[in-house]
Amino acid sequence: MRSKPPVSLLDAFLQRPEWWLVVLGFGIAAVHLWLAPVQPRELLPATVYDFTLRMSFESPDGEAQVRTFLPANDERQFVMEEVLQAPGVVFTEEEDPTGRIGRWSAGGSEKRREITYYARLALQGVQFDIPENLPLPIESDARFIAELGATPAIQVHSEEVAALWDELNPGKATVLATLRAIHDYTTHDIEGAEFKGYTDALTALRLRQASCNGKSRLFVALARLNKLPARLVGGIILNAGSKKTSHQWVEVFIRNQWVPFDPTNDHFASIPRHYLAVYRGDEALFSHTRNINFDYLFSIDPDRTLGFEALSPVSGRETTAWLPKLFIDIGVDLAIVGTLLLFPFTALLIVVARNIVGITTFGVFLPMLVGAACRFTGLDVGLAAFGVVVFLAALLRRPLRQLNLLQVPRISALVTIVTLLIFTVVILGYRQLGTQLTMLALFPVIIMSFTAERISNALEQEPLREVIKDVSTTTAMIIVCYFMFSSMLLQGVVLAFPELLLVVLGMQVAAGRWTGIRISEFLRFKRLLDVLRRDETSINESAGNDNERVLGMNARNRELVQRLNPPELIATANDKILSKTLLGGANVTIPRTLAIVQDVWDLQAIRRQLPHWFSFVIKPARGAKGKGILVIRGRDEDRFQVAGGEMLDAEALIAHMRRIIAGEYSMTGDRDEVLIETLIHPSAFYQALAPSGISDIRVILVNGEVLAAMLRIPTRQSDGKANLHRGGIGVPIDIETGITGPGYRRRERVDINPETGTPLAGQQVPNWSRVLELARQTQSAIPLGFIGVDIAEDAAEGPLVLEINARPGLEIQNVQGKGFAALAERLAQIPDGAEPTT
Repeated sequence: MRSKPPVSLLDAFLQRPEWWLVVLGFGIAAVHLWLAPVQPRELLPATVYDFTLRMSFESPDGEAQVRTFLPANDERQFVMEEVLQAPGVVFTEEEDPTGRIGRWSAGGSEKRREITYYARLALQGVQFDIPENLPLPIESDARFIAELGATPAIQVHSEEVAALWDELNPGKATVLATLRAIHDYTTHDIEGAEFKGYTDALTALRLRQASCNGKSRLFVALARLNKLPARLVGGIILNAGSKKTSHQWVEVFIRNQWVPFDPTNDHFASIPRHYLAVYRGDEALFSHTRNINFDYLFSIDPDRTLGFEALSPVSGRETTAWLPKLFIDIGVDLAIVGTLLLFPFTALLIVVARNIVGITTFGVFLPMLVGAACRFTGLDVGLAAFGVVVFLAALLRRPLRQLNLLQVPRISALVTIVTLLIFTVVILGYRQLGTQLTMLALFPVIIMSFTAERISNALEQEPLREVIKDVSTTTAMIIVCYFMFSSMLLQGVVLAFPELLLVVLGMQVAAGRWTGIRISEFLRFKRLLDVLRRDETSINESAGNDNERVLGMNARNRELVQRLNPPELIATANDKILSKTLLGGANVTIPRTLAIVQDVWDLQAIRRQLPHWFSFVIKPARGAKGKGILVIRGRDEDRFQVAGGEMLDAEALIAHMRRIIAGEYSMTGDRDEVLIETLIHPSAFYQALAPSGISDIRVILVNGEVLAAMLRIPTRQSDGKANLHRGGIGVPIDIETGITGPGYRRRERVDINPETGTPLAGQQVPNWSRVLELARQTQSAIPLGFIGVDIAEDAAEGPLVLEINARPGLEIQNVQGKGFAALAERLAQIPDGAEPTT
């Protein structure tokens, strides 16, 4: 017995690349985590604050000066970014023990001076544990003369303050018990009050009512009385919105560190994250020259950012994650980098949505791009802008179309109009919506213009319900992509472990190799699947589970189209003129060609020939799904009757050909050519089935063997075209006998044609053997391994090949009432010319 040759590592990888990529990605991440552990807090989103101080004043009588305290870095707060705008005003800055002081001065002028200070702030809250048995200091600490002494506002040595402490004294000479007694009294026994200016400690004690500065001064007086160094802290509570109020709280020096207390808001030995400290000591936040009509306003906008960006500078420890550290060091915004790194994740989401769920959208990756734009504009503004822009572009397309513009210039004009709209709205609405609206300039305008073009085309060529469905699914996917792009946790993880992109790549490869049926196909083939489950004979005779018998889009594309159809032959099949030339050269009977229009200049010759044509068909050479096909059944003097009954003049036909040349119906959107053929006049059999349209037979072959066949009957709902997705009726044909079965339309069985009353089942298709022969001849002439051949019968010339399809649809399974997965796979393994086994 011969042993199998060893499998090389490369061969093993090529056989299952998805698993190797997943294992490699997780393996590198595990080693990364072991060598350089990342703090969990860095992976989580953190809150930062956009803080803006706006000040204004007038100085008509001479030089004016304004002074205030600005945020500075310390152990719990960090200024990530700051911008100062003060036109016509001189700015100076200094630092002293009280804080960071900013001064603005300007000469006399009636003009009102405007000052704007902006800072992006990262802060963290703190909580201290005071040892329960820590004793009070016996004597004053010489280092803290100011923090232990009395002032006019903090009457430490007042008899009233001493008497109050006699009442409050807990009887324990410990720091914790003393501070707890002081805190509880100033928090609960001193009633709060609206800020009304300056309140000293004695006033707060006597009135038993005070705002934050009175409560804090009384707290400091009682603490200093017990030889505990204490000081006031001034700052702003960073709640979202605009306000004019500042805040004061207290710090007490305990065991070599300043511990915060806020009696106003009941924070004991702690301070929340949104407390911004700007000065220490009994200071005033603002001071300025008298009579300058000074005004100010704080604006606070909390924002979410990555933990790497907000926590590292506050904690003083550099992150161990190399990628965030790299971008922080070179000054690149981590939010932008994180968004870029999430594109593979959202691309994977799109792959899952399309190839596993079966959701269709306008454009494959359009939802991802618009979702990324919404990440910066905000979802509400982004979706509103998207809807308005698409609506406007679709609305304007009709007037542009009436100008008979070619496709590329028309889309270019749409881009210009949409761009002008966006920037007009930005200019007019900036003061109301500010930066959020300005970010609309980042919107993918060109992509939205192309989308509007597609929606507009779809409204003309597709049923309205299909357009509404695609618009709805596109909007839903935009929302999902937006939330994925907005996930700070996901951004943090991929920034810390970029090797996880290998895992994403592995999952994308796995999705690309997966050939199961999509979730949407469970609904599409529900009736068929139910029949298969009830058919015990079929279950016993076939391998695998019930769902595997149905051929899905994934299996069709990967196992049939990609394996059996070379790209150059697919391009040939998609070009009706080229494929017709090859079929004619192989003596395959086809409709006679009246004209081929390659350029708009040829339309002058066509205009001269139109009076000599009675019935004909206009087709885009590279169209699909019947789009752009115009069937002319006859004429009445200078007007031509379309299959649906509408009457068009010659100029309307010329305009339609112009749109075809512009690429409006082309599968690729590129310039196209017009094919004009003689109209087939159905034989009596087909005329009885559908007197207002042309029925055809779709034959699907795999490697020269017929997989299935059906008769496609046009209806008024399908505008006289035989396409099933437009409302045509599909009728199964037995391959051996050519006898029809019951019809099928829109997931419902149809026994008779509702428009003619003609029975559909039990009909013998005329010239059936010739139909099959033509189908095989076609595959020999254009040797696609998997091919759909559309054949119609002319009353005079017999069966003719209308066109070929390199990706025939799968609705024929519902028409036939059976799945083709197993049969298609078996036929795909048969070399050309070999006999299939049963």
